[in-house]
Parts: sequence; structure tokens; C-alpha cells
Amino acid sequence: HPNLRSRFILLPDGEYAQTIVRDTRPDFERLDWTHINKFKLKGTVSDLVNGELDAGFEFGRACIRFRLIKISDTHWGLFIATHHAIEDGWGFVEFTKELASLYRQLEQGDTLPSLDQVSHVFKEHVALELEYRESADYRRVWENLLADYQPLRIAKLDNTSVPAFREYEQISYKKALVRNLKETAAALQVPLKTLLLLAYQRVLMTYLDIDNLAVDVVSSGRSSRLSDPINAIGLFWNLLPICSVNRENSDLLQIKQLGERLLTADSHANYPVDLLTEITGETQSCQIAFNFVNFHNQDEEQLLGDKAKVELIYGVDNFHHPMKLALAVEKGVILGSLEYSSRYFTAKTVKKITKALQLELKKIATLHRASLPQNERDPQE
Repeated sequence: HPNLRSRFILLPDGEYAQTIVRDTRPDFERLDWTHINKFKLKGTVSDLVNGELDAGFEFGRACIRFRLIKISDTHWGLFIATHHAIEDGWGFVEFTKELASLYRQLEQGDTLPSLDQVSHVFKEHVALELEYRESADYRRVWENLLADYQPLRIAKLDNTSVPAFREYEQISYKKALVRNLKETAAALQVPLKTLLLLAYQRVLMTYLDIDNLAVDVVSSGRSSRLSDPINAIGLFWNLLPICSVNRENSDLLQIKQLGERLLTADSHANYPVDLLTEITGETQSCQIAFNFVNFHNQDEEQLLGDKAKVELIYGVDNFHHPMKLALAVEKGVILGSLEYSSRYFTAKTVKKITKALQLELKKIATLHRASLPQNERDPQE
């Protein structure tokens, strides 16, 4: 996979460039943990994670590192640290699935196949972005989508003497609520993502006392025009600013309108961020972000079997937003976190927001029993 051989270098003109090294050996280190008591193993893993975060990645060097850990004579672990700049969550799942498949072949006594370099799909992605930069159609679409955009300035708390930390409030929605939300989404013919975003925007608009809120929504960015959009490794996603809809409309109409905005945005997802901020007149993206992870390939359990598992530990994934809601569907429940900067929000405030978010979702989850009023139907339908 070419993108795993990426290096980022500083050019003479002050710009940065992503380059691909033709031949390289991975940063691969062996660690012996056989002397570590099993009750201290979790803490040792945490220390390893924190150490990798502190080390970071250097310009001009590899953006992925491997640590083969011997825990006992029959128990081994493979630790992978990777920079988000060279792969997204979708691609990382494909990467771990491929590793697991090769491992199983070895385990069964098979000879590993000769692996040819795959096509450089991310290079195709960059070419598409360059094409869309010049697209008048894309420009018009995004000017329409951002017609209601209003800038947001969240005031910093008066705690500048205290270092700012990235905090996390864990979120878990039970199967009954998720089932009702899915039924509502199906009845109203919108993705589940629409309902989650609507609730998120409503709660924050109430808390911030504003009438309009644009949220940076993560989109996969894997265009159907790519030669292999499913299995490619690279950072394909984009941050798409999605404006809230008119709160004076009925709940059902708000869902319909927000669903249409998301659909239009996703079909024009490869428009570069710098041009989006040019349209909004801002020098930066929105201050609020939303990431709903619902990968087609998320469940590795069937492939890995009983003898191995993959545990993803996200270190820094905050996109520099004061607040980001990250949610994922796993085995019928929704898990995630509300990530925030202590420079802008207190833990007490965030707990109130997460509680209000759950109440809002419970309200939305009952809407599948209703239908869109006749006077609010699209005249063209």
C-alpha cells in the first residue's frame, strides 16, 4: 500500500508535500514483556500508548510504527501506531483485516503469497480534488448549502492559568433506543446519521442560545470514481460544514430538510476545505464537529476468530475543534464520546449536554409513528 510508505517534507517555498518512498523497511521493534505480572499488563499498555503519543511523528520520517510484544510463550501482541494523515478509520480496518488474513495463512502452515503493490488510489483521490477545485457546479452547490451559514465564536473560559486538556465524556445508547431510532430513520427514509446530527445541533443551539449552527461533519470522501474505493488506504474523508435547518418547521420537515442537505453534501464531498472556508468567509473550519462511524467493514471478529482481537485506541483525534461528538454502531448499541477542550467547556456543562442529547434522541425516536403533514409536503412530490 503506497500510502503506508508516506513521508511529509517541507519544501523550499514553505509548503508541505506528501511523498511516497519507493523502498523502505518498517519501523519494527520487538519488546519482551514476559516478566510483567498479568495484573500490571493493562497499565503497561497504557504507558506504551502514552509514550507513542509523546513521541509523535517527525517530518521526513515514517508515519507508522510496529511493536511486536511477547507477553508469554503462547501470547503475543502487535501494537501499531499510525498518524491519521496517512489513513482513515475505514482504511485501517482493511489494513488490519489483511494482516489477520495473512497471519491465519501462516498459522495454518500455508506459504504467504507474493504481494504486488496495489494501485495508488489516494493519488487518484488527489487528482479528483484538483478537478473539483475548478468545478463551477460544485461551487454553486456549496454556495447554496452554505447560504444560511453563520459564524460561531465560542468564548473561552476564564481559566487561562490552567493548561488546556482534551477531555472525553463517554456515551452509550442502549439497543431499545437505537432500534427505535433506526425505525424512525427507515420510516422517514433518511440515514440514522441525520437523526443523530439533528439532535446534536438542537441541543447545542439551545445551550449556546443561537438560531443557526454549522457543524463540521466527517464524510468518507471515497468517490465511486476511484479504481478501488472500498479497499484503498489513505486519508480520504473530508470535513463538510452542514448548517442547521429552521427550528420553526415541524420535526418531520426538519428531518427531511437536513437529510437532503447531508445527501447533497455527501455527493459533493471532495470539494477542498480551503474553498469551503472561502465561501463562508472564515479563516478556519466550524468550531463544532460530528463523526458518525458506520463502516461496512467494521466487524473484524468473524475473520479473527477466537484467538485474536483488534483493539483500537485513539490518541489524538480532535480535529482542533472545541467540541466533537463521535459515535459508532456496535452490535446494536451506539457507543462514543463527546470530546471537548477544557479551555471552552467544563465537565459539568458537558454532562448536561450529553444528558440533553439523550433526551432529544428519545423524543426523535418516537417520530416513526407520525407522518409528514400534507401542507408541508414538497409541492413537486
